Amino acid sequence: MNKKKSMQANVKVTLKTFDLKILKDGQVSLVSENLNGGGDIKLTYDESISMYIAKSVPKGSYTLTASAESYMTESRRVFVDSEELMVTFIPEEEGMPFYYRGRVRVPFKPTGLIGVALNRIPFDGDEREHKEKEQVETVRSLAIELGLTEFIETPEAIKQEKVRIFEMKPDLDDADHETILERLSGHRAVRNAGLVIKLDKHATSILTRQLIVRFKSQVSPSQIRAIVEQNKLNNIRRIPYAGKNVWLLEAKDEQASYRILEKSIELAKLDNVEYVEPNFIMTAVDLQAVPTDYLYLEQWHIPLVNLPQAWEELRDRTTLDGITPGNSGDLTYGGENVVIAVLDRGIQSNHPDFNGTVTSGDTKYHNSLTFIIWL
Repeated sequence: MNKKKSMQANVKVTLKTFDLKILKDGQVSLVSENLNGGGDIKLTYDESISMYIAKSVPKGSYTLTASAESYMTESRRVFVDSEELMVTFIPEEEGMPFYYRGRVRVPFKPTGLIGVALNRIPFDGDEREHKEKEQVETVRSLAIELGLTEFIETPEAIKQEKVRIFEMKPDLDDADHETILERLSGHRAVRNAGLVIKLDKHATSILTRQLIVRFKSQVSPSQIRAIVEQNKLNNIRRIPYAGKNVWLLEAKDEQASYRILEKSIELAKLDNVEYVEPNFIMTAVDLQAVPTDYLYLEQWHIPLVNLPQAWEELRDRTTLDGITPGNSGDLTYGGENVVIAVLDRGIQSNHPDFNGTVTSGDTKYHNSLTFIIWL
């Protein structure tokens, strides 16, 4: 019985759009590549986990295919060799540009924006503030000269990361992008200039001229050098913490435009390459919802059940409803109208966790009851 169970696994697939909306009406299937076949295995959507699932799948090689109405069909080779295989598909609309994150194709809508990351100023105090203002003005002047306009909706959190966003004219082509980016990148105040792939109210992702390439384990250093030279790349350094044969490469000719994505897609097709992904400049986001409870760090079980992610989701929904986190009606950590009954062999009613009040002002601890069971 145990032997049979060990030869099977559960396969779970997430199917979502580029803006992270779950596609519930898709079609997901596995086709065995094993010699003895096995036929198609259709995955069914499970509402409780927002994933498509197939249970007790025999281990081996499969072609996993996902499709949804109005989206392109995508197939991927997978190997079921553990107790559970989890895969994500982000289907794209016809003609939509995309890039790779590992082996996952990530489609996106062009923003028409350029992100400029500025160099750090090696001064302190008032002198630093003066130099930073001067730096921003010189880059802004160059951008205007190149026909760009500053994106007035740039979030303050992004500006604090020394990044400025500019809007391009809609009729520009790839060659125009290359020219503008080359001029901006050559400015002494600019660390990187690239097309913006993603921008939201908290952060942005900006292309660079760099690619992260994972070569297959058997590929030798001489083969890697040959691929690097043939594709007009510079070898920056190895990335040992990302796994064996992972390298950071930089384009010699292309700027941080869609051409660097085209180069990454071509590289990903090579037999010796496992995956290729752009090395973005991404501004930092500090959005983690952390309770003020001083005993929080002692609650080892909380990360195991993904509670911080749930709190962040609730906090975001609360904000959308116009409620300020921490005020009455804030659902980040629950609601003041929710009553919890705890059944245990003993309750320490004076425990510090029961001190204080909920957001409505009511005490956390209401009452305790003792039940006697007669046998």
